[in-house]
Order: sequence, then C-alpha cells, then structure tokens
Amino acid sequence: MFSMMKSSKNLIIGASSSGLYTAIRLANKNIESSVFEIREDKARKRTLIITPEIFNLIRIPDELILNKIKYFELYSKNYRIKIELKKPDIVIERSDFLLYLENIAKKSRVKIYRGYRFENLIEDKNKIFAEFSVNGRDKKVYFEFNNLISADGVGSKVLKIINKKFKKIYLYQARVKLPQFHRKDTVKIWFDRSYTDYFVWLIPCNKYEGVLGLCVDEGENVRKSFEKFVKNYNLEVLEPESGVTSHYEPSFIPEYKINGKKIYFVGDAAGQVKMTTVGGTYTGIWGGYCVFKAIEKNKNLKKFYKNLKRELDVHFYMRKVLKRLQTDEFDLILKKAEKKFAFLFYSTTRDNARKLLVKIFRYEPSIFWLGMRKIVKDVNLRNLFFDFFDFLY
Repeated sequence: MFSMMKSSKNLIIGASSSGLYTAIRLANKNIESSVFEIREDKARKRTLIITPEIFNLIRIPDELILNKIKYFELYSKNYRIKIELKKPDIVIERSDFLLYLENIAKKSRVKIYRGYRFENLIEDKNKIFAEFSVNGRDKKVYFEFNNLISADGVGSKVLKIINKKFKKIYLYQARVKLPQFHRKDTVKIWFDRSYTDYFVWLIPCNKYEGVLGLCVDEGENVRKSFEKFVKNYNLEVLEPESGVTSHYEPSFIPEYKINGKKIYFVGDAAGQVKMTTVGGTYTGIWGGYCVFKAIEKNKNLKKFYKNLKRELDVHFYMRKVLKRLQTDEFDLILKKAEKKFAFLFYSTTRDNARKLLVKIFRYEPSIFWLGMRKIVKDVNLRNLFFDFFDFLY
C-alpha cells in the first residue's frame, strides 16, 4: 500500500499566499517543509488591494505594485465623504504575487510539488500519512508528517476530514474602463442595499482601467447584482474575475490533532477573512506567521493566534452592524462623522480594526452605541462589554 511513501516534517497543502508564506518562514529557521499544489500552471488572475500593514510581514517589490491608493470616497444613497490615507494602500495582481512568493520559497529550498491533489489522511500502525493523487499517474503517493498545514481554501479537503464547513462568500469583479475624470489614486465604495448588503468597490489599476466588484453571501446571485450595477452606472466591462472566500467564525480555532499529529489551517481554509471588507491576503499571511511561530516554538497555536483572532472578531461584529444598517442610517453616519472618519482612517488602517473601534468609541461615541444597539440581539451584552475593554487594554 505504501510502496510510494515519503516523509516531510511539515506538509503544506496549497500554494496560496498563506501557504507559501508559512513555508518561507519555516525555511528561514531551517525547518523542513513541502508544499503541494494541484495547479500545474499560474494561478487565476485577481486584482487585490492591500493596506501597508502587509509590509510588517513581507517585502513586496515595486515592480509588483500596479498602483498606490491615497484616497477613499464613500457613498451612501444621499451622501459622499472623502478620506485620505496617511500611508497608501497598494494594488497588486494576485497571480504575480503568488509567483513571487513561490520563487522566494524555491530559493529557500522549499520543495514544491505541482499536480498533487490531496485526497485523504490514512492511519496505519500508529502512523498517519497524507494521501495524494498525482496528475498523469495511476498510483497514489503517501507522505508521513509531523505537522500538516491546510492552506487550500474554502473548499479544503482537510476541513472535510474534521467535518468542518465554512459558509461561503461569492465575489465577482471585472476590469472596467475608468469613468472620465476618475482619479488614479482614489477608490470608490458604494453602500447600497439594492445591489448587496456588503458594498460595491471600484479600484483603479492605472489611469485608464480599474476593477469593479461586489460580493454576496452564499445563496444570492452575485453575477446578477454585478450586471445591474454595471448597467445603472454605464460602465464598460473588459475582463471578468471571480472568486469564493470563507465566512469567518469566531468559535473556530485553526488547530487540530489526529493521532498525536498537529493539523493547522491558514487563510481561507481557516476562515481568516475580514468580514467588513472580505479581504484575506494580509490576515491569511498573518495566520501563516502564527502557525510558523507555533511550530518553531513547539507551543500551542492559541498563544500566537490570540491577537489575530481578536482582530478578526472585531471585523466580524462590525460586519453584523453594517448588515443591519438601513439606507438612511448610512446617510446619517457619513454625514455625522465625516470629519472624524477622515481623521480616524487617515491615522489607522482597516487592518487595525481594534484600534479603529477604540478611536470611534473615544471620538464619535454616538456611532459606537448605534453599533452596539444593532448587535445586542446576537451577542451577550455583558460579554461584549468586557471583550471591548479587553481590546482597550
């Protein structure tokens, strides 16, 4: 059965940004790892916008940066505000970023197996093996391991083995011609319930093109909402990009044990998605860093994961507030907090939601208490109260 058996101390399923980053950090400490990826060619294109927080974890060379964003314009039905960023966000192409990480991993002597599909975990004689099928071969390949890291997205087979399933969020965006007079350094965001109860975004890639997109929860028609917006705003679509991500769950701790071996989850496979923005590149890489530290120090993941979990928890509850806001309340918030929001978002990125929430509490408490009223039906108020002051201190 195990005639084609190999071993690796750390198996990483999925050459995603979180998976490759974990491998790179392990390699930098001379800890062996191997990455397995079903794709044999380049990843599908998708344009991403990332806050400068990413530079705390990894360098991104200038040649990968398509554009830098200095301003955000937020639109409700009857109001508009403009927010300046102290440090610009960057716009990158996902497939180019993955190739960049893969090249770093290879230079760090990480083994990358392409065309390998993870199938199952097999227990035999007190040992546990990861089973793979290989494109173009009939026989299966088995790897013994100490740690298995699942970085293979919301459809992860490793998640299925532990009987875990995340709700999905469907994204649809497309390259479009920028409207006349649209500034290259400005992202536009629309809060409009007639399209989605998240938001619609338009992110410039250069002077002439940008990506327009929106997302919806599982069971809703994302393509229909997108086409409705395109028609109403008379935009010209050039090239579609779509994707699926996972819905974050505060109760899920991305560490599991089978037969004494550790299984970790990072990125979309762990639900490490900011629910306010549905962004997961930075938080997924942060999740990879947490797993790296747990393996390096041979400690429980919770010790290193707690700060990321708190950050994701704040986004989760802020999303609950945003989901419940009515159209007139969006108008009220933008109008009432225009100057304060401009100050808060200038000095604090959206990847620092805990700090942002504390500042809203201090500088615009009426907005904070509006949010508290919106989520009190879902969360035990006493626990939330103490959690909030835990964020403060």
